[in-house]
Amino acid sequence: MLDYRCIIKSKDDLFRTRHEDVVDVDAVLIAAYSPKDRLDSVSVYQRFVERTRYIRRDDYVLGDRLVAPFVISEIGSNQNLHIRMLTSFIRHHTVLHHPVIGFEHIQEILNWDEVVEQGVSFVNNAAALAAGRMDAILKRPDRKTYNPVGYTVSREKVAADAATHAHGLLMDRRRKQEASMAKRRISKKNK
Repeated sequence: MLDYRCIIKSKDDLFRTRHEDVVDVDAVLIAAYSPKDRLDSVSVYQRFVERTRYIRRDDYVLGDRLVAPFVISEIGSNQNLHIRMLTSFIRHHTVLHHPVIGFEHIQEILNWDEVVEQGVSFVNNAAALAAGRMDAILKRPDRKTYNPVGYTVSREKVAADAATHAHGLLMDRRRKQEASMAKRRISKKNK
């Protein structure tokens, strides 16, 4: 299990209690509904993006995972949520897949066959990318390191960690955890 390193430490916080489910994934499919009339809609997307920032600052834990938006868009909604989602997740050093978009009219998905085809494409690409990522972890365990430009507190923390070698120890432990997870997944796949 990869360490939970968010500043929010509340025991019942969703990201703390579900951290492993969020980061121990092969791919990320972000779902949304885009209605024409948003008057009664409540969006939590921006809050979600802000809360996942710790994952990026944790040396891109979701890096090299396939990401795609899955949007059911009511005809005439004109929100382009898929673009917002892709630009949010590119910052995590993810691999972007084309959006999976269903067009809804009178509670019917007009392009259902295309949605299924795009979903199958996502799953196939996610499987291939995950296999390559696990192989790379085992062969070349070095990782990208987050550079906290513009975050004074983070910059000071990085400097303090470097002085005490804390970051190096954390990265060594993470490499071992990722190698172990990769071996487990490869072993499960071969059974």
